Amino acid sequence: MLQNNLKYTDEARGSARSARSFSHNIVALVQALNISRSSVKPVPAVVTVRLGLNGTPAVLHEAWRYGEKIQDTNAIYDWLKSLLEWCKKNR
Repeated sequence: MLQNNLKYTDEARGSARSARSFSHNIVALVQALNISRSSVKPVPAVVTVRLGLNGTPAVLHEAWRYGEKIQDTNAIYDWLKSLLEWCKKNR
């Protein structure tokens, strides 16, 4: 939002999408911010324990919302931490 001088999460301007339009799609947000792959950890695969669902980080929202356990949470935490570090350095 700072990069595009947006004040509200539902505001869009020019080619800048609103923050709300990304919903829970962190990967799409990373792409929109042009974060290079070398700047953050690789996107982890998300595998649920009970249901065995495989997917991208978009699955995380539903899994965590409904109390589903995730395999290899350390890789997910490391990826999210690397995104936060990028954000801190590039505000």
